[in-house]
Amino acid sequence: MDSRRDFLKALLGMVAGTIIAPIARKKIPSRQKIVLLETHVAGFQYHEGMRRGVAKTLKSGVPLKLVREPQNLYDENAIAVHTLQGQHLGYIPRSLNEIPARIADQGIPLEAKVVKFHPRNEPWERLLIRVYQVIPEEEIL
Repeated sequence: MDSRRDFLKALLGMVAGTIIAPIARKKIPSRQKIVLLETHVAGFQYHEGMRRGVAKTLKSGVPLKLVREPQNLYDENAIAVHTLQGQHLGYIPRSLNEIPARIADQGIPLEAKVVKFHPRNEPWERLLIRVYQVIPEEEIL
């Protein structure tokens, strides 16, 4: 009786191993990102990016936070660019912000990263960023 039980356990273990193991090894896809645009940050010279301590943190690949400002008095499509620590760096330029603003208004997440920071360039050309639309994991097929 024990040998039959042991045999069935072993058989069940092999079957489970051939079915479950590939599922367990399968990588869960990370969130996918679609590049929307690459641009310099408008108004950089008027905000906190000009501070020496903040400028030192702006290295290639550093994530940034985008904040939609629909009540902005100067631009209804305004999207502010901040460090993750909350320092305001400027805005996505008005000439490029309509589509990202509409995407953000639909509740679709946007992210940004520093592409390059050139401290010796003119202030409006110092910070180059890349803006992404994030596709949540549950929407990835």
